[in-house]
Amino acid sequence: MGLHDKYKGRDSEFPRYRERIMHFIEKDLINDKNVLSVFYGSSIGENNIDLFSDIDLRILQIFRDE
Repeated sequence: MGLHDKYKGRDSEFPRYRERIMHFIEKDLINDKNVLSVFYGSSIGENNIDLFSDIDLRILQIFRDE
């Protein structure tokens, strides 16, 4: 059994976990009044996702002097 085969089952779950994480990030940031925009960069932003793509998140935020 090679390394690839040993972790194939575990690795196949990565996309599901990534989608779940992205859902919670979006849900939290969309409700933040200081956040103007949220978007993804890199492979996710270019819709070129593979099994091991990470989440490259870009956040446009309002900064206020208080």
